[in-house]
Amino acid sequence: MKKILITALVLAGFSATAQVKVGANPTTLATDANFQVEATDGTQFFINKPNGNVGIGTTTPDTKLHLFNGNVASNFVTLGGTQRVADGLNKLLIFNHGYWTGNREVASIGVLTSSSVSGSGTGLGNLVFNTGTSGNGDGGSTSTERMRIDTNGNVGIGTPTPDTKLHLFNGNVASNFVTLGGTQRVADGLNKLLIFNHGYWTGNREVASIGVLTSSSAGGSGTGLGNLVFNTGTSGDGDGGSTSTERMRIDQGGNVGIGTLLPTSKLQVVGLPVHASNAAAITAGLTAGAFYHAGDGIVRVVF
Repeated sequence: MKKILITALVLAGFSATAQVKVGANPTTLATDANFQVEATDGTQFFINKPNGNVGIGTTTPDTKLHLFNGNVASNFVTLGGTQRVADGLNKLLIFNHGYWTGNREVASIGVLTSSSVSGSGTGLGNLVFNTGTSGNGDGGSTSTERMRIDTNGNVGIGTPTPDTKLHLFNGNVASNFVTLGGTQRVADGLNKLLIFNHGYWTGNREVASIGVLTSSSAGGSGTGLGNLVFNTGTSGDGDGGSTSTERMRIDQGGNVGIGTLLPTSKLQVVGLPVHASNAAAITAGLTAGAFYHAGDGIVRVVF
């Protein structure tokens, strides 16, 4: 027969003795007691009486579940074990609405597991994020998948099968995908939306970027102006920094400038090479379709 050993401890600094009730004894429990279990290595499990907060590794839990392991890198929660988790969606966290009783899920985070070979092979895991509505007293939850991180590290928003590092999908409808900024104006200056870094060197080794250069029609106030700016360059080597600089822009009036920051027509190109003839342009290295001029203001095409 298995034996159960229960030891009642008077915890220093507490106003009452923590109690464990097994069967009918004791018949009365203290109503003002904290509950604490401490292992020989000092690991603690603690329930704070006033608020019901549970602490593991701490005697001062400030949320419903508070995990603490000191100033060391550590794993906090492990789900699964030596046996594989069953294939399918295993929800790790489920958030229910506080008003309706029952399973009124409004959001969840889970792991969708599968195998590389049906029922066997390498285990695959997708981290899945769901949101929705809880339903009312008669209806159930409509929480559905909104985003996932797949087994390759690809992030999908609106799609369960992302095929790039970030894949956005909104079905067969016209829609906006990404909004930057808000009700307050973006600070004047160049705000880079996409920065492409070289994969070899560490640090900020920018080789290209796309950004918005914002300004105001009346220094710091007035109508907001936006120029779409395209930069390219080189990343620099281990000792040098990026030389990525502006190459083209579309200004607030829709004018496109290549080689100029102030285009004054729908397309303005500054910096075309000067050659006396088509033959001279080819000798200089230009190929068919390239533009040049002969110093007379007439743009020519190499043929």
